[in-house]
Amino acid sequence: MTPGFTLWDRLDRCDGNALLVVNSLSDREAEVARAFAEMDSLAGGTLHVVSPIHWREWISAHSTIGNDRLLFATDEQGRELELNYFLETAAFEWISSRHFAVVAGSAPHSLYNDTVHGLFERCVALLLTDGVFLAHALPERGVYVFDLPALVQRFGREVKVNTYRSWCRALVADLHREWLAQGQPASVDNSDGAAVGRLLAKHLGPDVIEYDEQGPIPFSHEDSLAIPVAEFVRHVHALIHDRDVFLSAVRRDKTPMAGVNEPDRVQTRRRRFLRRLTRRL
Repeated sequence: MTPGFTLWDRLDRCDGNALLVVNSLSDREAEVARAFAEMDSLAGGTLHVVSPIHWREWISAHSTIGNDRLLFATDEQGRELELNYFLETAAFEWISSRHFAVVAGSAPHSLYNDTVHGLFERCVALLLTDGVFLAHALPERGVYVFDLPALVQRFGREVKVNTYRSWCRALVADLHREWLAQGQPASVDNSDGAAVGRLLAKHLGPDVIEYDEQGPIPFSHEDSLAIPVAEFVRHVHALIHDRDVFLSAVRRDKTPMAGVNEPDRVQTRRRRFLRRLTRRL
C-alpha cells in the first residue's frame, strides 16, 4: 500500500497478516463493527485482533476469529491491563512475531487529518516495522495510509502547528503595521497593493505566491529526519523483540538442561541473548 490519502474501496487486499486494535470506548459498538467489517474485507483469514477484555463477548458474538488470532489485554492472572501499556509490554512479542502488513485501530480519526491519537500511534510506530498504519474516518470512506517514516513525521505535528500559528501571527502583525502606516484605509479603498504583496512574499515565499492550486501546497517543512528515525525505531523494535523472546523462553522452560543446573542454564541463555544484542548494536 502506498502512503497517502485514499478510500477503503481503493486499498489493495492485504498481502500478509493484518491487525485490528480495538481502541474504541466501551459504548461504541457501531464503530467497532464498522472497523471489523472493513478490516475483515481487507484481510480475511489473516485478520488478528488485540482488544480490551470487556469486548470479549461482543467479539465472540460478532466474529469468527479463532483464539490463535485473538489477544486480550490482561496480565497472567487475567486482570485487565490498559490497552496502550499492554501493546508496549505483554503483547509486544505476540505482535512483533507476526510481522503485520497492515495495522488499524477501531476508533476513527478525523476525515481532515486534524486530530492525532498520539499515545496509540506511538505504540503502533514501535510495532509497525515494514507495515502500514490505516488512520481511517469510518463511516466516512476516506483513509490515510502511513508507513513508518510517514508516521514518525506525523509525530512532529504539534511542532508544525505551533510554527504555523507563529507564522500567522507574524504575518497579521506585519499587515496590521502596514495598514496603520497607510493611514488605516477602509477595506473598500482601491489602494496600491504592492506593499501587501511584498509582505505576503516575505512570509509565504515565492513558491506559494506562484502556486497554481495543482498538487500539494508548497509550504516548506523539514522532514529529512523521518527516514533515519524510522530506521532507529525498527532497530529498537528488533532489540525489544529479542529481549521478549529470551524472557519468554526462560519462563516457559522449567525443566533444567541435562547436566546443567538451573543457574548455569539461565546464564547460558543470558550469554546467548547478550551476544545477539551485541551483534545488533
